[in-house]
Amino acid sequence: TYAQTPITIGDGSTQSQIVPLMADYEYNLSQQIYLQEEIGIDAGTISSIAFYASSNFTRNISVYMVNTDKSSFTSSNGDFIALPEGSLLYEGEVSFKMEDWTTIEFQTPFSYTGSNLMLCVYDHTGEYIAVAPSFKAYSATDGVQRTAGVFSYGALLEEFVNGGTLESERPGNFWDFSEYYDPETVAITRSQIKLTVTTNEGGGEGGED
Repeated sequence: TYAQTPITIGDGSTQSQIVPLMADYEYNLSQQIYLQEEIGIDAGTISSIAFYASSNFTRNISVYMVNTDKSSFTSSNGDFIALPEGSLLYEGEVSFKMEDWTTIEFQTPFSYTGSNLMLCVYDHTGEYIAVAPSFKAYSATDGVQRTAGVFSYGALLEEFVNGGTLESERPGNFWDFSEYYDPETVAITRSQIKLTVTTNEGGGEGGED
């Protein structure tokens, strides 16, 4: 028996202009880790994700997910998780709605295996918004760093899409969160998200770690 279940993660008690994306930069990428106990299911197929934005705006983004045993980012410079083949779930334009949930239907559903989940949003719009919109978010009560990101004017971020780190050689117009923001504030804040998950009582789903 299959059941489609909406799952909301995070209480949305705070606002963030940093996750899942930073629209005041032309290019930006974030990775956020959600723990298995936050997701609350053993396995299933994720077919969509939704974010709650503060204003109307449009961005060109790519959305990835990866099953992972990793539970935090140990470096304040962001030790990014590599994105394996098959982890790209959506690529295209998204028009976010003001003070409402915007649902992104995946072009390729994601097979969640019951581990921790890494969500990566890569904004490659190539234009910036002067006053960045915000999204509903929440902060980890244990203070553990579960967000890493990078942002840039005028330079694509394929190095980081492909698993690079901010400690490697990079152009001078790359910055990391710890250099530009208070890392304790930024790194523990994650997006409030809504997932649509299809589960079945017969067992788990396949996936890639």
